[in-house]
Parts: sequence; C-alpha cells; structure tokens
Amino acid sequence: MCNDRIILIFDPHFGEKLRPLATSSPIWIINSSDNDAVAHDLWKSKVGNITTFKPAHFTDLIDTVDEHHYGWKELEVIGETLTENASASVSRYTAAISIATEDGFFVKR
Repeated sequence: MCNDRIILIFDPHFGEKLRPLATSSPIWIINSSDNDAVAHDLWKSKVGNITTFKPAHFTDLIDTVDEHHYGWKELEVIGETLTENASASVSRYTAAISIATEDGFFVKR
C-alpha cells in the first residue's frame, strides 16, 4: 500500500463502496452509520489502512492528514467540492494542482 496517495471521503453514505478501495491507499472516511459498519468490518478483517473521523470539512482535516502522511503526493477527495478555501489550504504545503472531479476533487503536488 502506497502512502503517496491518500483518499479522503466526506460522503456519509459511501458505505460499501469503501470495500474495493480498502487496499489501494490509506483512506480517511467520515463517521456515519453506513461508513462505520464497513470500516469496522474491514478493521476486523485487517484489510487496508482506514481511519474514521468526526464530521469536518476538508480545510479542518488537511493539517491532520499531512501530519500522519507527511510526504503525500496525491489526495483524492470524495464528497466535498473544490473551493477557494480548500485550494488555499493545500497551497500552504507546496505548489499544488487541484482539479475538480464529478465526486469531489483531486490534488497533486
């Protein structure tokens, strides 16, 4: 599992869509009944590197993610839109390219 790419999921109904992603990258996923059930099952199975977090916005979480995954090169953000505040939060770490996607946005540095 590569720590260069981190997936941040803010969709409280992501649930079962987490399973196929579990071994691809470290994943941070928002706490909700749908998400917690799958995350707990994956933890029991010792599959993936999954962290749950209390409801927050990207701008509130990026510092913590950077602290735990220093040196990340890509962030895939699902369930939040790319805003000026989000772009400004990422730009503090380095020159970064942020691209809006259908489900959120992608950051590469």
